[in-house]
Amino acid sequence: MPRKSPRPAPVVSDAETDATADEAFPDPATPSGRILATLIGAHVPGTPATWATADLYRSAGLAGETAETALADLQARRILDVQATPDSASRRLTVLLAPPLDEYGVVPSWGQSPDADQAESDTPSGDHASVPGSSSEWSVVRSGTAGRVRPVGGEARVADNGSDRVSGVEETAVARQFLERVERLLVECDEWRRRALSAEDRAGSLERQVRAVERRTEAIQTRLDVATDRLRAWADLSKRMQQLSRQADALSRARGAPRPREAVETVANPGGTGPAGADIRSEDASGTVETLVANAS
Repeated sequence: MPRKSPRPAPVVSDAETDATADEAFPDPATPSGRILATLIGAHVPGTPATWATADLYRSAGLAGETAETALADLQARRILDVQATPDSASRRLTVLLAPPLDEYGVVPSWGQSPDADQAESDTPSGDHASVPGSSSEWSVVRSGTAGRVRPVGGEARVADNGSDRVSGVEETAVARQFLERVERLLVECDEWRRRALSAEDRAGSLERQVRAVERRTEAIQTRLDVATDRLRAWADLSKRMQQLSRQADALSRARGAPRPREAVETVANPGGTGPAGADIRSEDASGTVETLVANAS
């Protein structure tokens, strides 16, 4: 039977992928985009962080109701995970999906290296204009998105740390999360393996107990059969003894042999004198008469 060739997978162009990614994330100018930029600029995406509600609203430069609507929008898009904390004034937020930082115009605080900060602090104030990413070319919008950079003139450029460093940090965070999940899965596998071995031990113990009960049942059944056979033998022997007793009685009557009592009295009084002898003779006579009557009839 000829095998069907698999259908080729649909080819998705880069333009369609970029369009889908753009639709997944809100525009940076919207309240949802400002909240997202604030979160990814302060913490590594995928890392849970506890935020005070007032600090988050102030960092994003949004009012309470607007910020709540933006959080609900991000949560509905499955970009942000919002968890409650014991403190009602704070929340535990985790960015599940993060946009490209360079396209979103975010310079994260966690992507700065100590060497770059030290070099910038050692640079004289008059030389800041020639340093790429200085205040003359870039203005950090603190009232809007924390860490978001908006170019003042010319084309937008990435800061000195570059997208390569940011992507490396993101890959490290993703790899760390993957390793943690693998470790949890291994622990769960060990636990299930231990439970399976325990269940096998219990099943083996139960099987041994069942076999012991079966052997005891067989022994009891054997003893019961032996006792039944003995009881039947005793019953047969009893019936046989009763038959032999009846036959002996019938034979003794047919021969006219004295009854056991008469035999005893005869031995006790062999001469037949006295009252005992008279009784024997009278009984013999009556027996003879009865025999004659029976024969005549």
